[in-house]
Amino acid sequence: MKKSPFWLLGGVGIYSLISFWIFNKVYSTTQQVVDEEFHIRQGIHYCNGNFSVWDPKITTFPGLYFVSTVFLLPLKLCQTYYLRLVSLGASVLNIYWIYEIRKGIVKDKRWKVSFAAVVMRQTNIVWVGGVFGVNVLDKLVTKTLKKKAQKDLNYVYGIGDVLKAIGYYLKRLSSLHIAYFAAFFAFFASGMLLMHLQDILRSVPKKWYLLLMLSVFFFLTVKYNTVVHPYLLADNRHFTFYLWNRFLGKPLARYLAIPLYVFGTISLSAVLGNQNAGFKIVYFLCTIVSVALQSMIEVRYFLMPFLLIRLLYPKPIKFSSIAIELALNSTINIATFYIFFTKTFYWSDYSEPQRIMWK
Repeated sequence: MKKSPFWLLGGVGIYSLISFWIFNKVYSTTQQVVDEEFHIRQGIHYCNGNFSVWDPKITTFPGLYFVSTVFLLPLKLCQTYYLRLVSLGASVLNIYWIYEIRKGIVKDKRWKVSFAAVVMRQTNIVWVGGVFGVNVLDKLVTKTLKKKAQKDLNYVYGIGDVLKAIGYYLKRLSSLHIAYFAAFFAFFASGMLLMHLQDILRSVPKKWYLLLMLSVFFFLTVKYNTVVHPYLLADNRHFTFYLWNRFLGKPLARYLAIPLYVFGTISLSAVLGNQNAGFKIVYFLCTIVSVALQSMIEVRYFLMPFLLIRLLYPKPIKFSSIAIELALNSTINIATFYIFFTKTFYWSDYSEPQRIMWK
């Protein structure tokens, strides 16, 4: 077994110390955060060995409850603090898994990782299926196509055919948040996009027709497929509530955001440029399905397609790009926790003060 590099151990140590301090600060501030009303209660049932109780309002698989039970039941620590602590421990473990994914070490453990992913969150089945779909397509392409045909296939399955696939799904889905994901990608991948910025700008005059297609597509999406979920307007404990009410909910602002959606899509295509045709096809289809099947605008649904691109990026990433990513994410986290700790309000049917957070 190879030893982990010193920088990884140091990074995990710093992250753990900071996160544990914030963890205790959050716990001392509030005993219940948004959906914990259901999840903590369910977790306590499982932790005490009562597996016959299930809250019908919970739509996720019980993977996290089982993991918490394994660790906490023998120690008789079935309280809110320790149930939350299990999630904190999982976030630390995620750093190690991310390191392994970047190194390609988890290849031989894909079945175990896939099972754990689905048990923790049922929507992960889309991405588990996508991983195996890429393997199947790669084998088919290798066996049936020559090098020239492979080159042509990469061209055919460019943005133009991706738009056709999206249009196919657009007719059948109640909501399509691919535009918001494009904006999300452009913002959070800004550090990585600096490495592609010159190529993106040079390609714009040559592919003006793609810009036009994307602009028309997003215009039609905004006009005919802007779906407002009732919870988005009702729950003011989420940042998306304020983003919608103060910006995206205004008709003019929706159309003014179209250039950002177009830039995000072109940037995503540029980052995917070094991937093979099979990966591009499966990635776009999985992103469409996983994002479009959600009727609410929630940032958490954008994390899987974003992290997949970020972790499987084939080229070395410059230190300056990593520094930009670190600064951007640190700033957002600091602002998020500042608002969480300082901004409170009350709901008529809850005694505890409510706070604003992501979801």
